[in-house]
Amino acid sequence: MVDFFTKMAEAEPLSNMSAETVAQAIFKNWCLLTRRDISVSTKIRVYRASARSILLYGCKCWALRVEDERRLEVFDHRCLRTILRVKYTDHVSNEAVHTGCETITRISQVIQKRQLRWFGHILHCPSHKLSSAALDPAPFPTLRRRRGGQPKTWLDTVRQAMQVVLEPSVFGVRHWRKVWVQLSRSAAANRHAWKGAICDIIETG
Repeated sequence: MVDFFTKMAEAEPLSNMSAETVAQAIFKNWCLLTRRDISVSTKIRVYRASARSILLYGCKCWALRVEDERRLEVFDHRCLRTILRVKYTDHVSNEAVHTGCETITRISQVIQKRQLRWFGHILHCPSHKLSSAALDPAPFPTLRRRRGGQPKTWLDTVRQAMQVVLEPSVFGVRHWRKVWVQLSRSAAANRHAWKGAICDIIETG
């Protein structure tokens, strides 16, 4: 299994591979997850260290939609069911599947944790850094939003998660875009408290 993912990474960049090529390569090696001579714990460790690492590469900067998150969950559940040799006709819930894989965290929680940790890193950056300037709701005075609904951004994703630990009244004020970032920066100043806030957000979500 390790050789498979290594060869996939060395063959050519993922952006240069067609969807059919990727799908064929994945399903061609799908039987590796069902081999009886490999223990379940080993399969889970390899899946988490290789397949999940590739799948979630750069997820700390993703602006996930509900549909995107659902697709990732479906793929993750399918892999775990294959590892545990659980068929959909067995009528076993996804929660029961995750209970059988105690060493692996839900993929949505992994993404959220990485995004919040990255957000905390940006909050510690000096104000002249580009990453810190990106937190400004209007970094460019001449920038104008297009009419109609706005596409979901990474900052929107983080803000939605931060509503768990920040006061709801913060998001009701007129200049809430600046206020919630300032409050988040104050919270991130204490690294220990920030780690606790991340755990609270993930447990609530």
